[in-house]
Amino acid sequence: HYLSDVSTSLPHTFQLSGLVFESGTATVTADSTKTLDDLAAMLQSYPSSRVRIEGHTDDVGDPATNQTLSETRAHAIKEVLMERGIASDRIETGGHSEQAPVADNDTEEGRARNRRADVVLINR
Repeated sequence: HYLSDVSTSLPHTFQLSGLVFESGTATVTADSTKTLDDLAAMLQSYPSSRVRIEGHTDDVGDPATNQTLSETRAHAIKEVLMERGIASDRIETGGHSEQAPVADNDTEEGRARNRRADVVLINR
C-alpha cells in the first residue's frame, strides 16, 4: 500500500511479522521463508524502492552483545534479500539492541515481541 500511494509520507516503518531467528543467533529459521520471499517480491515489484532493515532485541543479556546481535540479524536479512535478487545498494541495515521496545520486557511475551526486525521504507 505505502509503495504505491505517493501521498503518504516517508519514511514508514513496518514490523516483519513471521520472521524468527534461532535463539541467540542471526540464523533465520525455515519458518521465516515465506516472510522473506514476500518482502523480496515486494521489492522486486517496486525496483526504485529502498529500505532500511533494523534489528531489535529484548533487554536480556549484555547490551553490547545485544547491539551486535541486532546488527547481525539485520545484515542476515539483507543477505537473504540479496540472494533473492535485490541489489545491495537498495538495502541499508542497522541495529537498535533493546533501545526501542514495542512491549514490556518484564514478560516472556513482551520480550518475544521486542526480538524483531523492522523494515523502514525510505524511498519509493
